[in-house]
Amino acid sequence: MPQYKKKNVKRHRRSAKNVITDDVVMTSSKNNEKHEYKTKSRTPNPERKKINIIRGNKYRNRYRRLAIALTCLVIAGIITVISLLTPTGITETIINLSASLKAGNVYPVKLSGGTLVSSTSQDNHVFLVSTTNFECYNNSGKNIFSYQHGHQAPILSVSEARTLLYDQSGKNYSVYNLNSQLLKGTTEREILAANIARNGNFAIATLSDSYSSMVTVYDKKGNLIFEWYCADYTINAVLLSPNGKQLAVSAISAVNGAFISRVYVLEFDSADAKQKYDYNDLILGIEKVSNSGFAVIGEHNSDFINWKKGKIGTFSTDDNVILSRSYKSSLLLVTGRTANKNESTVSVFDAKGNNKHSFVFEGIINNIEYKGTEVYILSEKTIYKYSVKGELLGSTQCEFGTRFIYPISKSEISSITDNIMRKLNF
Repeated sequence: MPQYKKKNVKRHRRSAKNVITDDVVMTSSKNNEKHEYKTKSRTPNPERKKINIIRGNKYRNRYRRLAIALTCLVIAGIITVISLLTPTGITETIINLSASLKAGNVYPVKLSGGTLVSSTSQDNHVFLVSTTNFECYNNSGKNIFSYQHGHQAPILSVSEARTLLYDQSGKNYSVYNLNSQLLKGTTEREILAANIARNGNFAIATLSDSYSSMVTVYDKKGNLIFEWYCADYTINAVLLSPNGKQLAVSAISAVNGAFISRVYVLEFDSADAKQKYDYNDLILGIEKVSNSGFAVIGEHNSDFINWKKGKIGTFSTDDNVILSRSYKSSLLLVTGRTANKNESTVSVFDAKGNNKHSFVFEGIINNIEYKGTEVYILSEKTIYKYSVKGELLGSTQCEFGTRFIYPISKSEISSITDNIMRKLNF
């Protein structure tokens, strides 16, 4: 076939594609055979267009529902994580935060009255217990709350979200957050010691009718969850793990006129101790060192115990342990000789009992606070600021009668007497 005819045929076919008619008949020149080519009509079909729109809306609605479901799932996950990270739940955390946000510098602060018994700091708050009142102040000196407690020997236990105030040798106790009094109770026998955990669970040790002493554990709503009895020893200290699921108990007794002590580590599924340690010494207390462990403070030693692994470190000294303070995953101990109160050793340990830093302080230590990488020492009418390595970073004079100190910032500290709280600068 000639070349020009092929070109014409191709040109004819291209033009045929653009024809809008329903049927197109074309004749091939090869062998004079006729072939019919039919194309579908390109006229829009209203019914088909309607079906496509319905399908599009259906897919769009499906994707929208999926997106909403995924968003709700993510939000629920975030709320769950926040609730687990907050001590007693997100609602109470918000309530505490709202109560503590009181602005304005109001120093000097006049206290409500009564002789101060203790001063305890937690985060950006200081809790003061006097013979008549229980009060809380923030860094600005604003009063968060003030209660009259009516206890003869008030002792305070502080956690990240709540505080437990009890009457040692009495029978009454109360639980507070920064906004209100949450619980109030009375025990059957005299209270020996008590402690409140990060999650709001709390333990109260008392005398017992049938045994030497006992400890009762309650959840954050005040419901009984565990009881344990001690037959041969008298409980003098208790500590709950941060999650409130384990309990350390220190108990003392006397043999031939000398003190002996025993420490039990318990879980709530059994009355049998998971760990047990004996000491030929008087246990002064149990101090939380980290979320994973605690320290047993004796007169001449300190054992570092992991809730799961047991004893992981020990510190011993010929001197007497005078004071102890914990901050995050560290423990500070002040040791010295009874005959020489003008010289003391300040030591900082990590959670495993490793002695990281030590330095000697020349003078009487009336009070000490440990925060961050600084150690604050009240000695008579002067407050000193040291690094944990023993470097003197500053000092400031305070008034006569200062009983306690409270670090506000790296350059500010509060001096506290029975009647007034002042802010001082280094």
